[in-house]
Amino acid sequence: MALSHATQKGVEQGIDLENFTPAINAKTPSFFALKGFFGISKEMEQDLLKFGDSCKESVRYCLHNSPQDSLHIMLIYHPYKKAIPQQIFEHTDSYYLLEKGAFKLTNLDTNTEIVLSQKQCKIAKIAKGVCYQMEILSDSLLFIEVRERNTATTCAGGGIIL
Repeated sequence: MALSHATQKGVEQGIDLENFTPAINAKTPSFFALKGFFGISKEMEQDLLKFGDSCKESVRYCLHNSPQDSLHIMLIYHPYKKAIPQQIFEHTDSYYLLEKGAFKLTNLDTNTEIVLSQKQCKIAKIAKGVCYQMEILSDSLLFIEVRERNTATTCAGGGIIL
């Protein structure tokens, strides 16, 4: 979806452009924080979900101001069982906090799994340097991801790495 089209569709679905600005180079619709003192309300969260459902793409509110910020905190919505590539962050731990839905994180070196769901675990940590796979288990997924900015690296098994 082109940025201008995504921005327009986001505005129609209630995306808050007073507190957020669209990310220009993002692969999926992403919105960076403009202000330094505000919160994401339940209504703003619902608008993000409506937007993701309407455009059938992953969407995110980023509480950091730009990709160059040292700390990245993102509210991410996947409106369907999206295939997520293998990931490894060489220089930062990653933290996942479940809001709605369910997903599994698999350490590809040890085959150890963590399932995040309403009945099991709600928060997980992936240490830096661990190659892992995320699998969405529910029809849609809302979670918070927290990590430091990172440089791209490749897992031994391949895949697109962040």
